[in-house]
Amino acid sequence: MGYFAFGIYSILFFVLQLIVAEFLFASKCAKKEKIKYSFVVGVMLDALLLGIELVLVYALNKLIPLPFVIAILYLFLAVATLPGLLVYYEIDFSQAIMIVAEGYTLQHIAAQIVLTLREPLRPDGYFKPWNLQEIIVYIVVYGLIYYFIIRSMKTQENLPVKEKYLFVIVMLVVVVGLSELRDYYAAESVMLAIISRVFSIICCLFILLVLTGTLLNASMNEEIETLKLLRKMELQHYQKNKENVDLINVKCHDLKRQISVLEKTGSAITKEELERLKKSVDMYDAFVSTENDVLDTILTEKSLYCKEHHIRMTCVADGEKMSFLSPENICAIFGNAIDNAIEATAKVEDEENRLISLKVFERREMLIIELENTYNGEIEMENGVPKTNKKDQIGFHGYGLKSIQLAVNQYRGEVQIYVKERFRLIIMIPK
Repeated sequence: MGYFAFGIYSILFFVLQLIVAEFLFASKCAKKEKIKYSFVVGVMLDALLLGIELVLVYALNKLIPLPFVIAILYLFLAVATLPGLLVYYEIDFSQAIMIVAEGYTLQHIAAQIVLTLREPLRPDGYFKPWNLQEIIVYIVVYGLIYYFIIRSMKTQENLPVKEKYLFVIVMLVVVVGLSELRDYYAAESVMLAIISRVFSIICCLFILLVLTGTLLNASMNEEIETLKLLRKMELQHYQKNKENVDLINVKCHDLKRQISVLEKTGSAITKEELERLKKSVDMYDAFVSTENDVLDTILTEKSLYCKEHHIRMTCVADGEKMSFLSPENICAIFGNAIDNAIEATAKVEDEENRLISLKVFERREMLIIELENTYNGEIEMENGVPKTNKKDQIGFHGYGLKSIQLAVNQYRGEVQIYVKERFRLIIMIPK
């Protein structure tokens, strides 16, 4: 294979390695709707930019030393994949440039491993065309890093833009700088070249591991802030509902007295109309008394909803046993738990089987909360909790059980879930 042909082959093979690496890092990103057209446009833009960059590199070859030209060439090749990412995925520029840097780092790790394994076998110092063994090494390295690192990585949405660019700069500086270091030592001896490559591999792996931890930390911080916002909204919702429930109860009480007067005075209203009026009043006279004001308000609100949607909810709760729980945590635990139960039970077609049962009691210095409900279909579990596909109108997703768990954890309690004929949520909190 001629030198020029081998150079073109090497460039194309590098681009292919880089695109595969970027695809692994972008695997959790949302694709755009018109994928076929996006893919074609992305490839055309990549090819156009690649052609322009090769012309620039050829011009630079006459102005600066060859090692710097090669470093610039590979950087340009990496940048050439940016348009394809932006066109194909629902990501912004900062996310795309970070995926490029991550892919470049992964490609660098695999390439250094291949070169390290190849070094003792090429004493003449010249590259040879890629062979099947080396391709297998690339596949194995990519697969291992995907399984142990990329798969557990969180998405980049929660990472500040400044931190994204900082990681991009660090990754590119390390990759390019260590490449230059490797080339420098390669001219000295084979052993120094191998040592520099092993050091390069370790540095790149360390960067990816630090990035994984940073993304996880950013995701956890975002989740905590979201849960705090939800807890605040739940408490505000409780306070507003308490006012509404109190007002409804006052009105129901007044209406009952007026109905009683009408029955005694024998007014012109018919008996049928009087019965309908009494049923209407009873519909909203659903005040629940457990000796805990916060729980009473929550249960009263949920009872009204259940009556309206033909769901039978029973409750046996000793509210006095919950005096050590804060109103905020009571709202988080019972509000989310009952909401989830109502949502599942409402999907049961047979109204006779729409059942929710709540028990709150004390056993051996433990507060026990048991919530049981019927459901329709199958419940898919993930990491011990039901997998949710819902996303409500304000943009929160799957935070109900997380909010419950956060509240329970404050008291060193435990949450257990059982799914058989019925869905059972059991919460145990030490007093």
